[in-house]
Amino acid sequence: MYKPDPVTFRRIVDGDDDEFIIKFDEYQTAQEAFSRQLGDMVDSIAQEHTAVLEQMDAKLVAANNAYDATVLERQAAEAARQGAEEAEARATQIAAGEVAISALQPAVWQSIDADTVLAANGWYEVDFTNGPLTLTLPATPSANDMIRFYKSAGEAKGSIIARNGQTIGGRAEDMTIDREITSLEMVFTGTDWRVVR
Repeated sequence: MYKPDPVTFRRIVDGDDDEFIIKFDEYQTAQEAFSRQLGDMVDSIAQEHTAVLEQMDAKLVAANNAYDATVLERQAAEAARQGAEEAEARATQIAAGEVAISALQPAVWQSIDADTVLAANGWYEVDFTNGPLTLTLPATPSANDMIRFYKSAGEAKGSIIARNGQTIGGRAEDMTIDREITSLEMVFTGTDWRVVR
């Protein structure tokens, strides 16, 4: 009766070097064992491949989520910037409207005929019938504050505009009205009173 040679499995380690794995006396037994080992190897490779694919999928999902979050953050920042710009523009429009409305309101003229400390943004109707007056500018004016007056009677010449601690036209001295005028308008620049009309 034919008896097959024993089957020996060896594994190549490096070059011509190998190592013994297993020896079978029966070919069928060797074939079955090899098939089982091969099946286990295939299953193991498939499991590893599946795990790698799952890791790659998880990383892809995380990357997509991070990208989506970045896009949303940029969109939110852009919306906030646009909202701020629109709010600022609206505030400017409202302020301009308030100024325009204020400009349309009739001036309330205050009548004076004696020495007076003027209020910022005051409108004065000045009677010089009793002679020259001393009109004192506000002590703590703000930039763009104005004072206005017009002569209702008498002569304004010789009257004094007292600087009240601020300069007038860059000079640290009171201003004397040295010629006859009918009106005067002054504005505070933030550091100095200037005659504008």
